Amino acid sequence: MNVSIIHAGDHVSPERWGAALPCNPQEKEPYMGHYETTGKEIFAFLGALQKTSPEVGKGFMGLHKAATTGGALGTKHKELIAVALSVTAHCEGCLSVHMKSALDAGASREEIMDAIGVAILMGGGPALYAAKLAHDVLNEYTG
Repeated sequence: MNVSIIHAGDHVSPERWGAALPCNPQEKEPYMGHYETTGKEIFAFLGALQKTSPEVGKGFMGLHKAATTGGALGTKHKELIAVALSVTAHCEGCLSVHMKSALDAGASREEIMDAIGVAILMGGGPALYAAKLAHDVLNEYTG
């Protein structure tokens, strides 16, 4: 599926999902983990959405770009907030996208784990399970 019509800004462009994937030592093909695949699937769906419901797709991507760029907080801090909110929302797809965006924006493992800790505080017991999921996503992206 062609996702090239998504125009959300470089930090959320679908092209970055295929760049510099780590290789499995036993295979010559790049390795793409579960969460990386989930992120690609989300962008593919957005591409399809923009074809069938262009105003909805354009509106969502416009909101995403407006919320994650510019303003008093930098992109890294906004993506750290998005990671924490993804934990409290128990949203695997959100974690897939925003974990990658936080890392791409320069967030360290330590900063991400701090944000996950705040999410556990704010989300209580149910957020603890989602925090474990966030930790799995982080590990897939950073090893």
